[in-house]
Amino acid sequence: MNIIETYTKDEIYLSGLEYRSNNGEECYLFIPGLGGNYLDNRFICEIANTIYMNNMNIVIANTRGSFNLNYSHPNSKNGYPKEIGLFTEMFDDCIYDIDAWIEKLKELGYNKITLIGHSVGNNKIIYYYNQIKNNKISDIIMISPSDYAYRMKHKPEYNEILNKALENCKNSKEKELLHFDFYYKYSYSMADFLTNNNLDNFPILSKNLKKMTAFNRIDVPISIIYGSEEKKYTSNIDFIYANSNKNCCIDLIEGANHSFNGYEKELSKKILKTRG
Repeated sequence: MNIIETYTKDEIYLSGLEYRSNNGEECYLFIPGLGGNYLDNRFICEIANTIYMNNMNIVIANTRGSFNLNYSHPNSKNGYPKEIGLFTEMFDDCIYDIDAWIEKLKELGYNKITLIGHSVGNNKIIYYYNQIKNNKISDIIMISPSDYAYRMKHKPEYNEILNKALENCKNSKEKELLHFDFYYKYSYSMADFLTNNNLDNFPILSKNLKKMTAFNRIDVPISIIYGSEEKKYTSNIDFIYANSNKNCCIDLIEGANHSFNGYEKELSKKILKTRG
């Protein structure tokens, strides 16, 4: 296992873990969900260990949205540290993070990359693929993909939090922390997440066919894995089958929740099976 580092095109420093078991050109690249990182997420480590023990390669990537608040070290002597983390993250910037990691993997000799996303990490992958169709991506595995935009808009506190975030931005209080759902964000970042249409690209709950466009532009094989306890999603799987591109297949792990607590090994085995 090696710690590897990269800089994005907008000069954000990111670190990741490389589990390299062979010198081949194939590698998995894991993109975590909100706040996700290689230190705190048990199921990510289990996936990495299983893939490594099966003589395959994987990189677990931190993004600018990893952890709540962190600092990115400058890439030049005259630079200054930048605040990064879930508090500060703007959704569209995910293309810089994913692109930087794919370029890093190319430097390391990988030319066939399987993207793995978890939760909102999948929305980032969908958005990235529509903006930068990288020919090094061979397939995509989506773990617990979320229709997070729909979920947020249907929470009773949505309008109150959004109005507060927008008001703070107008009144030079853009860094006032706001709490919504399970996380905190600075007001400017909260306003972005609550209104950004690019995040609304997997409409399994809203069933808005127009919002399936970005997902259906993906022309590499897609494997979706849900835990059966995510009934709000699993009860709508037929919508995805009926309206998605022909490259999509969906699998379930009985008893598992959104983060597969207690089912990490089963999840890892499902991921391996997607490669035949």
